[in-house]
Amino acid sequence: MVGGVIKATNLQTASTNFAFKIGQSIPSGTSTLGANTTLNNTGGFFMGTASNVHNLSVTGSLTTAATGIAKLNGGVTTTTTQTYSGAVQLTGDSSFTTTNSAVTFSSTVDGTTANTESMTVAAGSGNLTLSGALGDTTSLKNISITTGALIAAAVKADTAVTITNSSLLVK
Repeated sequence: MVGGVIKATNLQTASTNFAFKIGQSIPSGTSTLGANTTLNNTGGFFMGTASNVHNLSVTGSLTTAATGIAKLNGGVTTTTTQTYSGAVQLTGDSSFTTTNSAVTFSSTVDGTTANTESMTVAAGSGNLTLSGALGDTTSLKNISITTGALIAAAVKADTAVTITNSSLLVK
């Protein structure tokens, strides 16, 4: 666990059962990773806490493991793709930003408390793929999406859904 921020040029975790945690005790920090990042660990990825917003900036792509949940509070910014292979739970308002590259959620994305957490995806001309339901078990408050194309299994928000895109495909 890293209580504050992490700055690394290259990061890839082993396929073992441990949780990768950043920004657990220092509020409003930003971790910076300088290359494509693959988190293979099976214990999950935790960014910030319900009371500590944390941001992650990656020069390159970010990929999380299919096993273990990703619990996020803050913003993730990459210069290329973002792939969340396992379930995602928002513990606070969270944003996902790329430089005109794809954002993929291969499983569900839920909040912690219904009608509390909001989600923003800014993929520019990149596509957003939601293979699992967004807000299915625990609905989100607001959802704002800017994408080239949106491919979604289901989207559920209690207050508002705003989509700016050129193509929409609901599975």
